[in-house]
Amino acid sequence: MTQSQHKPITFDDFIAWYPENSEHRYELHNGVIIEIPKPRGKHSEIAGFLSLELGLQCRSSQLSCFIPKESVVKPFRDFAGYEPDVIVLDRHSVSKEPRWETESIITMGESVSLIVEVVSTNWRDDYFFLEIMKKWGTLNTGLLTTCHWVAGGLLATPSNRRFLSINL
Repeated sequence: MTQSQHKPITFDDFIAWYPENSEHRYELHNGVIIEIPKPRGKHSEIAGFLSLELGLQCRSSQLSCFIPKESVVKPFRDFAGYEPDVIVLDRHSVSKEPRWETESIITMGESVSLIVEVVSTNWRDDYFFLEIMKKWGTLNTGLLTTCHWVAGGLLATPSNRRFLSINL
């Protein structure tokens, strides 16, 4: 007996498939689409608070960066993609992103100043991507050159990149 094997879904197929106005969020893990519940309650409160505080800090420091409402991050592998809870982008580098203006997709690590994941009921997925980022270490050109935070988690990981965990 032979088992049918499903062909992994590519990042581009995932983006083409992604439903608009869905009640759920979706991520692509190793070529498989995973349904992620939309953030609720404390998760949304923490992500909103961090976005506000980071935005205020960027403005008061006169940094050339911004925090988009939504974006999709594409690691260098073609079978992964996710929406971070908070992402701080370098305004000058984003202008070089080939898919930013039309699809809000980040593919170049130099565009990313910070990614924050708020750990909640889908904590396994959050840590899955943290492990991938530690293992891969980059998007196409170096995603973790600055910082990746996991807020609300219990894990602090020393490495040549900075991973921070904040217990809230």
